[in-house]
Amino acid sequence: ESRGAVPISGRLLILMSLLIDSWSQSLVCLDNDFIDRLYDEINTTTKRETIRVLHFSDIHLDFQYEAGANTKCDQPTCCRAINGKPATWEDGAGAWGNYKCDLPKETAQLMFMYIKNMHPDERPEMILWTGDSTPHDIWNQSIHKNILYTVEISKFLQENLPEVPVIAVPGNHEFYPVNVMEFDDDNDVVLNKIGDEWHDWLTPEA
Repeated sequence: ESRGAVPISGRLLILMSLLIDSWSQSLVCLDNDFIDRLYDEINTTTKRETIRVLHFSDIHLDFQYEAGANTKCDQPTCCRAINGKPATWEDGAGAWGNYKCDLPKETAQLMFMYIKNMHPDERPEMILWTGDSTPHDIWNQSIHKNILYTVEISKFLQENLPEVPVIAVPGNHEFYPVNVMEFDDDNDVVLNKIGDEWHDWLTPEA
């Protein structure tokens, strides 16, 4: 049955959607301190220790990122010298990044330096790093290029946050070709090189 332009079933769905949206917005507004209260409850009702953990993943660095380069191109990632100059200044890559492109090295360095300089009471006590650190230029990659990104990030963490334990795993973009990995292959070049870089974080069995 229909009344007017919208069937009853359609109007019910719209009403339900509005009610759910209204409820979710009010929930966010009313309970925006939910996490703080949850930790307060944990600390007062149990003796379980809580720790500060930093998790970073899929930062997709691009060592070829160039501020001022064109952000509009027909490739999965732009903002490189090869993409030329932008037609307008609005289309130029910013100094610290652009959402159409992968991450500049300087932005990642700034992030890690911020973490290093955090107050000891705020600094992470453990780091989870779940890979995908390479750019999206999968047509222009090689084993050496892909490994280089893991090496650079590993060295920075080891030199600047040596006291913080790191649990790191490679992502699908670390391998070459992308998505082609064999974790039980002792001769995998990528895994062996990554293992060498992560030796301080791994047990002998790993």
